[in-house]
Amino acid sequence: PNPQSPIPKDIKYDLNFSGFVKSILQLRDGRLVSTAKDNNTIKIWDIDNPVPGPNGKEKINCELTLSGHRESVTCVFQLPDERLVTSSKDKTVCIWEPLGRSFQQKENLIEHTEGIYVICELSWGRVASGSEDTTIRIWSNKDGKYKCTLILGGHTKGIRALCQLKDERLVSGSEDATIKVWKIEDDKFTVLQSFPAHHKGITCLSQLSDDRLMSASRDGSSTLGGVSQGSFGQGANSKLNNS
Repeated sequence: PNPQSPIPKDIKYDLNFSGFVKSILQLRDGRLVSTAKDNNTIKIWDIDNPVPGPNGKEKINCELTLSGHRESVTCVFQLPDERLVTSSKDKTVCIWEPLGRSFQQKENLIEHTEGIYVICELSWGRVASGSEDTTIRIWSNKDGKYKCTLILGGHTKGIRALCQLKDERLVSGSEDATIKVWKIEDDKFTVLQSFPAHHKGITCLSQLSDDRLMSASRDGSSTLGGVSQGSFGQGANSKLNNS
C-alpha cells in the first residue's frame, strides 16, 4: 500500500513493537518472534491469546523478552530442533536452547569483525551468516557446538541477503549490488557465478515456488530470474519497478 494510505480498518490485532522492526518469525508453537532496530532484545508474543484493547481491537501481549546481544538484533530463525538462531550488529550469532516456553542463550559465536545483518539456515544443520565485513561464514555443528568451518569472500561491500536454493546452492546479495551463486560440495564452496543485478545494494533474496529467484534492492526494483541448470541471470529475466 501507499505509505500515505490510512491503516486498514479491518486490522484485528495491535502489537506494540516499540521501534523499527528488523525481523519477524512465527515459531512452530504458533507464537511470534520479533526484533527491532533500536532494541538489543528478542521479543516473543502470544498471538493465540489476545486481550481486549483500545478502539475495539484485540491486543497481543509480549510474553517474553530475551536478552543477550549488546547491539540491535538483525535477524532470527528457528532450527528444526526448535533452537533459535539470532544475529546482531554486535558481530555475534547466538544460539538459544528451548527451556519450557522460554529460551536460554547457549552459544555465542564470535568470528565476524563487523556487524552481522543476515543469517540463513543451510542443509545438514549448518548456519550461514553475512556481515558488514564483506564475508559469509559457515557454521557447522561439531560435537554439539557450532564452529566456523568456512569463510566465503569475494563481495566488496557488506552482505545483506542470503538464500539457500532447493538444490543446496547458496545465493548471496550485497551492498555492492551484485549476486553471487555458490556451490556446496564436500564441505567446500566455489563461486559459480557473480554478476551485477541492481544499481544499488541488494536487500532481499527469495526462491519462488516455480524455482525462479527474486532479488530486491534499495534502487526500488526487484529482479526475477531462472536458476535452473546451475545458472542464474540468463534467459528470460524480468525487472519489476516497486516505486
